[in-house]
Amino acid sequence: MKEGTAIQNVTESRHDASAWLQEIIDKLESFKQRVDDGQVIVKDGDYSVTNPAPDTERETYDYISLSVDYIDVEARKK
Repeated sequence: MKEGTAIQNVTESRHDASAWLQEIIDKLESFKQRVDDGQVIVKDGDYSVTNPAPDTERETYDYISLSVDYIDVEARKK
């Protein structure tokens, strides 16, 4: 099962973008609690922040990326 959300439109309101980020933060806090409780075993992960060199001819975008490979202990017991 894959779950997630995306915000794609640069013209989204500041409130919509903030609410979307809060949803992600809440999911990460819930995931962290599952790790703390021993329900999830983190096997691998990657976190990066990318700030490309500015280009005076076009708008540049910065990126934040997070990837976590894990084992769901509860699902393994079934």
